[in-house]
Amino acid sequence: MKTNLNKTFKAVIFDLDGLLVDSERLYWRANIQAAQELKTPIPRDAYLEIVGASPEKVAEFYHDFFADASLKDKFISRTNELFSLWLAEGQLHLKKGVLQFLQKLKKRSEKNVLLLQVILKK
Repeated sequence: MKTNLNKTFKAVIFDLDGLLVDSERLYWRANIQAAQELKTPIPRDAYLEIVGASPEKVAEFYHDFFADASLKDKFISRTNELFSLWLAEGQLHLKKGVLQFLQKLKKRSEKNVLLLQVILKK
């Protein structure tokens, strides 16, 4: 297979969540703990169904597991609290090889842009 990977790039853009850092694993842990604390019948592997899913698929997931909107809101809130706590504790780590790759790009004087999803509180 022939590739054009040796071409010179003017910039490299990354989607930070899930690509450079292992945010999905941390959210998965937060979902499991929140479900256990709230005594909701969500199987441990159910969250894997919505990794990278569309907002519609996520809404369908919540509809399947939460008949009560207030319980769903508590679950989401607790998941976000746990994720934020663990983030503050430094539990979000770069994926293997990321630092070396970014250092290599820096040596080549490539411009890098990191994109991430930000949860804003109202």
